[in-house]
Amino acid sequence: MRKKLTGFVLILLTMCLMTGCLFNVPLDHLDKDDIKGEVTYDFRAGTEASKWVKTVDTDATFDMDKFIELYNADQWYDPNFYQYHLDKLDLRIIREEDPEEFEKIAASEVCITVHFDGLNRSVSIFRYESKMYFFILCMGGGTRPDDIGYYYDEVPKELAEYWDPICDEVFEDQAKNNG
Repeated sequence: MRKKLTGFVLILLTMCLMTGCLFNVPLDHLDKDDIKGEVTYDFRAGTEASKWVKTVDTDATFDMDKFIELYNADQWYDPNFYQYHLDKLDLRIIREEDPEEFEKIAASEVCITVHFDGLNRSVSIFRYESKMYFFILCMGGGTRPDDIGYYYDEVPKELAEYWDPICDEVFEDQAKNNG
């Protein structure tokens, strides 16, 4: 019986892969129990904020449970899955056709990083036209020139409502720090 079930599962997986059907599984998952030891966090803001070393000097604080929820929501977006399911994403910006809009969303990035037990976990969120987004993937030309663009998906509304004022505070503090 076990061999038959294994064979059936393998046939099903093979059929899915051959037809382009992919499964969307989370890339990583974070539980409150995973966070041990001393916990610190920082914010980075602006274009390519996730690559910056310098953090924003801010008093902005957040609830760790909300960070975990935001982190886990972001981890559900597997670019390998969505490159074949672009229609499931909420926002596409084509940099070459609309550079001002691309710069606007790029400059809105806030990267939140939590450090604990020698590890760190980061989430970047972007704001565009009063909504908050996760960046999912960038499609280049290659064999699919009609799909060129930067693709984003909207952050769940309740999370966006929680994080929006925190992002405002981070950008305000960054502006004060920069004079």
